[in-house]
Order: sequence, then C-alpha cells, then structure tokens
Amino acid sequence: MKYILNDSVMLYESAEDGIIISVTGNELMTIDEKEDEILEVFKAFIVARTYEDAYKVVCSEIFITEIDFQEYFEFMCLNNILKEDDNLETWDYYHMEKYKRQISSLASLPGIEKKSALLMQKKLCNSCVCIVGVGGTGSHLALTMVSIGIEKIILVDFDNIELSNTSRQVLYNELDIGRAKVDVAKEKLSRYNSKADIIVHNVHIKTPQDLDFLSEYHIDLLVLCADTPRGEIQYIVDTVAERNRLPWFCYGPYNHSQIAVGPLFIPGKGKRYSDLYPHNVICSSNKVNVLNKRFLASICDPYNGFASQFAAIEVFKYLTEYRVPSIIGRRYYVNTETWEVEYIDYD
Repeated sequence: MKYILNDSVMLYESAEDGIIISVTGNELMTIDEKEDEILEVFKAFIVARTYEDAYKVVCSEIFITEIDFQEYFEFMCLNNILKEDDNLETWDYYHMEKYKRQISSLASLPGIEKKSALLMQKKLCNSCVCIVGVGGTGSHLALTMVSIGIEKIILVDFDNIELSNTSRQVLYNELDIGRAKVDVAKEKLSRYNSKADIIVHNVHIKTPQDLDFLSEYHIDLLVLCADTPRGEIQYIVDTVAERNRLPWFCYGPYNHSQIAVGPLFIPGKGKRYSDLYPHNVICSSNKVNVLNKRFLASICDPYNGFASQFAAIEVFKYLTEYRVPSIIGRRYYVNTETWEVEYIDYD
C-alpha cells in the first residue's frame, strides 16, 4: 500500500511553539521537538510511497531510527495526515479535471480515501434532482446543483421573467425579461455544465395531477422551491412524493431575515409533511382572499443565496452519503439578524 499527504495539510512555523499542523477533521497540532526529522517524514510522502520506500528516502536525507519513523508514520495515519493512495478507477479527463478540487475535499475527510471520494463524485454525476420552482431560491439551487456535478436536473416552473426578478434570481438578467424562466435557466445552466441533461417543464401547478409527469423519471431527490399556490404547494408535492416514493424537502427565507430548511422526508421512513403539519388552515376562502391579494413575497437576494447554500449542502450529504443529512426529521430555523440557530426534531 502506498500513502500520500492529505491535500488539506498545512504547516506553520512558530518561534514559540515549533511546527503547527493544520489538517481537515482535527484541531491544530503542535510539534516542538525533533522538528527536522518529522519534516523529512512529511516530505517523503509528498508523492505516493510505500512505508518502506518512504523510510529509505528519509534515511538518505537525515539519520532516523526505524522505531522513530514508525512512530511518526502511525501518528500521521491516526491524525488524518496520511491517506491511502488507492489506484483510482479510470474516468475521463473532463470529469477528473472539473471535479478534482471537490474530490480532493471529500478525500481530505477522516475515514474517506481517494477511491471512495471518487465514487461519491460519480454518485453525484449519476443523480437526478428535481427542482420545483426556479425563482429566487430555485435558481440559486439549480446553479449549485450543476456546479457540483448533478448531470440530470428536472426544472418545473411556469413564470416569465420580470424586471423585479433580475435583482434576486441569480440566473436571470435584464436581457431575459419576457422569456420563460425554465427556458432561460436551461440555457444558462448548460454553460456551467456541458454534460448536464436539463429537462424543463413549463407547468402551472394547481393540483397533484399537474405533476403526474414526474412518474416518468427516476428522481433521487425533489426540492420544493416554489411558494404558490400559497398554503397548498407543500401538500401538493407531499401527495406526489408519496405517490411516487420521492424523497423531498422544502426551504426558504421568510419575514425578511428568517430562514427555514427541512425536514427531509423519505418515503417509508418517518412521517409525511401532512402528518407534521395537518392541512387544517384554509387560506383560499373569499373571506381572506380579499386581503391576501395584496400580499407581496418580499425578499433580498443574499437571503435566497444563503438559504439555498444551506439546502445544497444537505443535498450534497444525501446524494454522496458521506454524512447523514442534518435535516432528516429536523427543521432548522436561522435568524440572520443575530445568527441564532434553532431546530425542531420530529419523531
């Protein structure tokens, strides 16, 4: 077996503390004796080498006992400083080059080697994500999805682009005004990821039947980013998700600076949306509609972006399986005015 330094290793020299080691997954570590020996051991693993070959390289530069070398080697393995250098599966140049930093980031984590990180990236590229609503949050999320490598994305929306959209919906600019959001989104996203198969449906959702076409696809995850019909869209998607066995969640900013994310619903595991939030509030009667017509969904772009990146990280966890998503059975609330974070756990 060959070993190589973790890509995330950084060394700092301190006049008082010696050598300070920074590596993903650990607190800072300090070496204040035999610094020269240890640095030579680090240098020996800049390229992939076996234990035996690395020891020979070190001995060619400095005297070191095999007992000391073994101690340093075990310390490095234990603290995520050394990684196994697996023979990576072959993959085409495009994918290896495009996602090399992402693969390296995953491989820097404790317990994850390069081969596993590569398989995680392949999972992303082979995944299908459906985004319902490609407005303020949906446009941010869609851009992140193609950027991390999702190569099949289904976009559902019915709106045309208006001037106000161009200040808070990242995929659209003033030259796009009047065009269908899904069409423009497909064009823009394809420029970020030429391998992505972006499927668009210009559909005005009013009932669960309007999403019947989703049964034609194998969808790994659905994310709800639409907010209309107000008070109904979550229940519509919940019905469709249950019918098609689709994992899904919703998120978004509200009340200017508040953000809610989750929970992630997985069919057959835990409760549905309609179980947690019984549909017993009617917001479409004539009594309230006369007042609700004046409602304006007010938001600023930074809050769309922050909420969407929070959601995207949970998608990343779920699809790669490198970690269990934090929003399974849990809804997070973030107050960006004070950065207080609260959450509710559901049994």
